[in-house]
Amino acid sequence: MTPPKTTIPLDQEEQDLFEALEQMDTKNLPPVTPEQQQLFREAAANFVSKETSLNITMELSDMAEIMRRSAHKGTQCQLFVQEIVHKYLAGQLVEKNAC
Repeated sequence: MTPPKTTIPLDQEEQDLFEALEQMDTKNLPPVTPEQQQLFREAAANFVSKETSLNITMELSDMAEIMRRSAHKGTQCQLFVQEIVHKYLAGQLVEKNAC
Protein backbone atom coordinates (compact mmCIF):
# COMPACT_ATOMS: atom_id res chain seq x y z
CA MET A 1 0.00 0.00 0.00
CA THR A 2 1.24 3.50 -0.75
CA PRO A 3 1.39 6.04 2.07
CA PRO A 4 -0.85 9.08 1.88
CA LYS A 5 0.61 12.00 -0.05
CA THR A 6 2.93 13.92 2.23
CA THR A 7 4.72 17.18 1.76
CA ILE A 8 8.03 15.52 2.63
CA PRO A 9 8.81 12.27 0.79
CA LEU A 10 9.45 9.15 2.86
CA ASP A 11 12.87 7.54 2.79
CA GLN A 12 13.14 3.74 2.55
CA GLU A 13 13.16 3.20 6.34
CA GLU A 14 10.06 5.35 6.76
CA GLN A 15 8.35 3.57 3.85
CA ASP A 16 9.12 0.18 5.42
CA LEU A 17 7.77 1.37 8.78
CA PHE A 18 4.60 2.68 7.15
CA GLU A 19 4.03 -0.64 5.39
CA ALA A 20 4.68 -2.63 8.59
CA LEU A 21 2.14 -0.50 10.46
CA GLU A 22 -0.40 -1.04 7.69
CA GLN A 23 0.00 -4.83 8.03
CA MET A 24 -0.19 -4.83 11.83
CA ASP A 25 -3.21 -6.53 13.38
CA THR A 26 -4.41 -3.88 15.81
CA LYS A 27 -7.51 -5.83 16.90
CA ASN A 28 -5.45 -8.00 19.26
CA LEU A 29 -3.63 -5.16 21.02
CA PRO A 30 -4.39 -4.71 24.73
CA PRO A 31 -6.41 -1.61 25.66
CA VAL A 32 -4.48 1.54 26.48
CA THR A 33 -4.32 2.31 30.18
CA PRO A 34 -4.97 5.81 31.57
CA GLU A 35 -1.26 6.00 32.49
CA GLN A 36 -0.27 5.22 28.91
CA GLN A 37 -2.75 7.80 27.62
CA GLN A 38 -1.14 10.42 29.85
CA LEU A 39 2.34 9.47 28.60
CA PHE A 40 1.13 9.79 24.99
CA ARG A 41 -0.36 13.22 25.71
CA GLU A 42 2.87 14.42 27.33
CA ALA A 43 4.97 13.09 24.45
CA ALA A 44 2.73 14.85 21.92
CA ALA A 45 2.85 18.10 23.88
CA ASN A 46 6.65 17.90 24.13
CA PHE A 47 6.94 17.25 20.41
CA VAL A 48 4.78 20.22 19.45
CA SER A 49 6.45 22.53 21.94
CA LYS A 50 9.87 21.84 20.41
CA GLU A 51 8.94 23.43 17.09
CA THR A 52 9.96 27.01 16.49
CA SER A 53 10.04 29.51 13.67
CA LEU A 54 12.80 31.44 11.96
CA ASN A 55 12.58 34.61 9.90
CA ILE A 56 15.34 35.19 7.36
CA THR A 57 16.20 37.82 4.80
CA MET A 58 17.45 36.65 1.43
CA GLU A 59 18.07 37.81 -2.08
CA LEU A 60 14.96 38.18 -4.22
CA SER A 61 16.48 35.89 -6.84
CA ASP A 62 17.03 33.14 -4.24
CA MET A 63 13.43 33.45 -3.03
CA ALA A 64 12.16 33.28 -6.60
CA GLU A 65 14.15 30.10 -7.18
CA ILE A 66 12.83 28.56 -3.95
CA MET A 67 9.28 29.40 -5.03
CA ARG A 68 9.88 27.92 -8.49
CA ARG A 69 11.36 24.69 -7.13
CA SER A 70 8.75 24.25 -4.40
CA ALA A 71 5.97 24.76 -6.95
CA HIS A 72 7.62 22.19 -9.23
CA LYS A 73 7.69 19.78 -6.29
CA GLY A 74 4.09 20.59 -5.37
CA THR A 75 4.79 21.83 -1.86
CA GLN A 76 4.69 25.13 0.01
CA CYS A 77 7.85 27.24 0.13
CA GLN A 78 8.15 27.02 3.91
CA LEU A 79 7.92 23.21 3.89
CA PHE A 80 10.39 23.03 1.01
CA VAL A 81 12.95 25.11 2.94
CA GLN A 82 12.28 23.08 6.09
CA GLU A 83 13.00 19.89 4.15
CA ILE A 84 16.25 21.31 2.75
CA VAL A 85 17.47 22.37 6.21
CA HIS A 86 16.51 19.02 7.74
CA LYS A 87 18.30 17.06 4.99
CA TYR A 88 21.40 19.26 5.32
CA LEU A 89 21.55 18.81 9.10
CA ALA A 90 20.98 15.06 8.74
CA GLY A 91 23.94 14.84 6.33
CA GLN A 92 21.75 13.96 3.33
CA LEU A 93 22.74 17.18 1.54
CA VAL A 94 26.37 18.11 1.21
CA GLU A 95 28.00 21.23 -0.18
CA LYS A 96 29.68 20.93 -3.54
CA ASN A 97 33.34 21.91 -3.49
CA ALA A 98 33.64 25.33 -5.11
CA CYS A 99 37.14 24.60 -6.42
